[in-house]
Amino acid sequence: MTLLAGDFATCASLAPTAVVRAMNVLRGYREEEVDEIHAALGAGLVEGGLLLEGSSDTEGRVTVVWVMRRRAGALVREALLFHTDFTRGFSPWLFRDWLPRDLRRRAQPGTAIHSLLAAWSSQVPGDVSNPRARFVASVGGVVVATAWEIDHGFARAVSPLPDPLPLGDLGEREAVG
Repeated sequence: MTLLAGDFATCASLAPTAVVRAMNVLRGYREEEVDEIHAALGAGLVEGGLLLEGSSDTEGRVTVVWVMRRRAGALVREALLFHTDFTRGFSPWLFRDWLPRDLRRRAQPGTAIHSLLAAWSSQVPGDVSNPRARFVASVGGVVVATAWEIDHGFARAVSPLPDPLPLGDLGEREAVG
């Protein structure tokens, strides 16, 4: 095993790389630095390679991750991936505090991420108390999931977000780098 020390630009020297995973790394950075950091993290990715960047609670029980893929020399945001293991219950609003750095403060009324969480919340049945059953019943409108993802507490909001949500802060930042 080789130990490397460096900064975000070091990622380019690791090329060719298929996957870069950066969890809870950008918490201390300013929102306006995120695009530049994403570009640096993805600089060594091969065509089709993935950058997974996001945030989770300490135990990894609640996670939200940008899924970005290198396409034609640029990073394209393919999805926003949500995960819970249901130990904290379930509500789409549970994810608000674990959004990636560039979305966390944008979860205000009138933004795409707020609209997504509100629309997803409206699909959660109020008469179901089991967190997993609430989650399963809510998937399929604004968020999508395969059977495996549903069984394991994953859901995806694809980028660009589906209508009728305003694209706003997510759509205009689709390509990075």
